[in-house]
Amino acid sequence: MRDFFSTKRMTQFSVSFLLAVVVAMVSGCSDNTGASTPTSTTPAAGIIALGTSANSILTDNATSATLTATLVDSSNAVMPGVDISFLTSTGNLSGSTAKTDKNGQASVTLKSGLSDYSNRTAIVTASVGAQSASIPVLIKGSTLTLTLPSSTIQVGAGTITATATAAVAGGLGTPNQTIRFAIGAASTGTGTLSATTLTTDATGVTPAVKFTPTVAGTVDLTAEWLNSAGAVTVTTTQVINVTAPTGVAFAITTPVANPLALTTAATQEIVVTVPSTIASTAVANVRMSATSGSLAGTNPLVSNSSILQTPAANAVTATYTASVNSGSVTIQVDALSSTGVTLSSLSRTFAISAPATAAAQVTLSASVSAISPSTGTSISTSTLKAVVRDSKFNTVGNAAVIFGLLGTTGSGETVSPAVVYTDAQGVATTTFSAGTSSTLSAIHAQASIVGQFCTGAPQASPPVAETNKLCDTTPLRVSSSAVSVTVGFGTAIEDTANTTQYKLPGSVLVVDSNGSAAAGIPVTLSVFPAKYRNGYIYRVRNSNATFLDYMCGGPYNVGTVVTSDEGKLFMTGFAANEDANRNGFLDDGTFAPAEDTPTVQTASQIAAMAISNNVRISPPQASGGSVPITVTTDSFGAATFYLQYPKASAWFIEDEVTARVIVSGTESTAKVNQILPMSLVDANDDNCIIGRAASY
Repeated sequence: MRDFFSTKRMTQFSVSFLLAVVVAMVSGCSDNTGASTPTSTTPAAGIIALGTSANSILTDNATSATLTATLVDSSNAVMPGVDISFLTSTGNLSGSTAKTDKNGQASVTLKSGLSDYSNRTAIVTASVGAQSASIPVLIKGSTLTLTLPSSTIQVGAGTITATATAAVAGGLGTPNQTIRFAIGAASTGTGTLSATTLTTDATGVTPAVKFTPTVAGTVDLTAEWLNSAGAVTVTTTQVINVTAPTGVAFAITTPVANPLALTTAATQEIVVTVPSTIASTAVANVRMSATSGSLAGTNPLVSNSSILQTPAANAVTATYTASVNSGSVTIQVDALSSTGVTLSSLSRTFAISAPATAAAQVTLSASVSAISPSTGTSISTSTLKAVVRDSKFNTVGNAAVIFGLLGTTGSGETVSPAVVYTDAQGVATTTFSAGTSSTLSAIHAQASIVGQFCTGAPQASPPVAETNKLCDTTPLRVSSSAVSVTVGFGTAIEDTANTTQYKLPGSVLVVDSNGSAAAGIPVTLSVFPAKYRNGYIYRVRNSNATFLDYMCGGPYNVGTVVTSDEGKLFMTGFAANEDANRNGFLDDGTFAPAEDTPTVQTASQIAAMAISNNVRISPPQASGGSVPITVTTDSFGAATFYLQYPKASAWFIEDEVTARVIVSGTESTAKVNQILPMSLVDANDDNCIIGRAASY
């Protein structure tokens, strides 16, 4: 009856297929009427059908769809042992061929890939011989946003700068994407753009494009995300109100820079010119608001984070005092009517950071910690980013940071530029270029405030820890070998401090194709409660004991203990997580298969005592616990972590833990399934205090 550490592992998920497209059918027959002896023939392949577990996947390469081809002969009997070829118009397949199993089915998985982040449709085709079947899978989730400092400008009053941000599903900015800017055909006003096509930077943001108004009216400023073929995949539009070139413009004349860098607690004058009317309505007041810090007005005299000013001589003036904390601050200026209606709005961004003299800590990271050696004119690079903060964790601007390398191979490794001043966000970046040789151990990039003496030596054996907080290092690995990752768990369960959760120790191991330890490799971890069961855990008699002894048992199918009937109890089975496509939503069948709405429960759901139609995903994601987002391997290629989960999940939940490594664009993945265990102390408690009923 004890189920402390089950060795069961999930080997197959049941999949509900959305679509089946039959695109080829042939029939074969021969006229043997002249033969005197009956003969038997092997039926030819008659039908190939293709289905998908999800009709859409995300553009961040984090989700996948399973494509399954089913092959039957002309007698509609399944055909095992046949090679099926798979092809996709875009994205990445897990394989180009697969052999049909005993059910006549062969499967591959489709992911968005890392070469194209645009929204698009993949056409996946399965074929055998002259027959084929195809099915579309939508690759979606990328977004494009257009940011303007103001929605109103007067002809002849200057320009409005705009930037566009391209992001994949999940919100991560996407570099090197082509964005096209244009003025929409429905515009009643017009103007000129300083550029029509720009490329996003490392954060997914384009350089600023300037709009200069020439004719009053509304202008639809449009940004379009173009794929490699030049097709539009995402479009976004912002409306700019252009006023005629007469009178005074509603504009922020001081400061001119946007964004403007300020140090903590610094002051800045803000001057706004205000016309008497906007859109034929009189301007009565101007409201200034700051997301942080304070504003001091002069008419009337007032100080707050939001102030109301009355224009004098078509202008208002205020003084902004920055907060003592770093960050980005938005100043919004609204022109109001006498009834408080907003007639037009302006904004400025202030980037607040601590002064350079307040630097107290440097943190260094690399965009890619494992890259291939450079060859000829093909230089492998990684972006190094140093963040400088003060003792209160505020970012520090205008601090001089020097970059260097420790433990190089002598084959041409470089960092350039060597000295960089931090921006208003406290960030200094430089570029590491790999040499022509692979590293036997990690190279360590170093960043420090100019003039500081660094004590650490991570490249030494044994490594020497850094004691100066104004210095930091990060490992870099240069290797042409592919890597492999494994993940597993120990058996020594720990309690958390408040004894409500367990901590199960785990580790990952990363090696290259030669079996050598891969040090300094970041490994991405994730956990998903793949299976669950309901039932009852309670105090039962230990039948293996030589004396009267009690312990925890279950999960059982009934909640009443009858000592004489203990032998008739049975433990509940496991059922698959109802979130079949793992998107975190309870799908209603519109865009994905309906979840938690079975008309008849499956055998596994019945065995797990699953609750049907409870209008929620069972089990909840949190029941599987949590793991750190990333860990970095040590000199032995290993990294340790804890899987922390609620005690209430023990014995009821089976987790799937995934470890991912990406080196030089190639991904290696390892998965392990683990029934969440209960500690021996809790399991052997005579009163089974941890016992409970689960009803996911």
